[in-house]
Amino acid sequence: MGGTQNFLAVKSALGVSDESMTYTLLMANINYSLLIVILVGIGGFKDKFNAWTKTNVGPIEEICSKIGKEDENNGKTTYLDLMLVLGFAMVVSAISQYMATVLPRIGFIEASIWKILIATFIGIGFALTKVGKMKGVEEISSISLYMILTMTAANVDLAALVDAPVYIVAGAVILLIHFAIMILLAKLFRLDLYTCGIASIANVGGTSSAPIIAATYDENLVSVSVLMALLGDLAGTFVALGVAQILIAIVG
Repeated sequence: MGGTQNFLAVKSALGVSDESMTYTLLMANINYSLLIVILVGIGGFKDKFNAWTKTNVGPIEEICSKIGKEDENNGKTTYLDLMLVLGFAMVVSAISQYMATVLPRIGFIEASIWKILIATFIGIGFALTKVGKMKGVEEISSISLYMILTMTAANVDLAALVDAPVYIVAGAVILLIHFAIMILLAKLFRLDLYTCGIASIANVGGTSSAPIIAATYDENLVSVSVLMALLGDLAGTFVALGVAQILIAIVG
């Protein structure tokens, strides 16, 4: 659930090594790329799928059309915009690291996890205000993400990829279960193909890929896809930490 940023947040919170993270990133990227191909390919079966689920797409198309017509801020991002966003990010980072050192350990929530949770909550808070709409937010977030990925990959032992096929197959099994649940829910709640496709990639890929798939379906769906992806990104870290604790308890 969520994108690469959620993987990296959970990695930091749980203290996962860079070598172990190699398998996760490889599994995610390969299966994620396969998912994109599938979702783009099935777009042509919209009418048949909607007829099978007995979906009334009229209200959905009306809502998407209204959202798609909302004014957007397309002005040019300046150097000052980037520095302002970077400054906000550094302040949030400093606050998170300081608070993590003074807050007590509660169950499995220790300093490393506190740091991630605090930064996430502050980020959510800013995202719901005008700060979240500032120019340069996407640029700074993308650059930061790529830098972390590069630093992680730099410490990876490529010889560790010998066992990679097992993880790739595991990822494929997860996608099959994901598709089965999506199809079942689509039939049960009479969901249309485009909504299911965007929800799928928003859940797996996050904000970086959901708008791309949405644009291949209908440009009016781009705004909706961003909202779906944000939900996945916001929930992803917390769900992952919860799942990790369940697995740790099972293993003992």
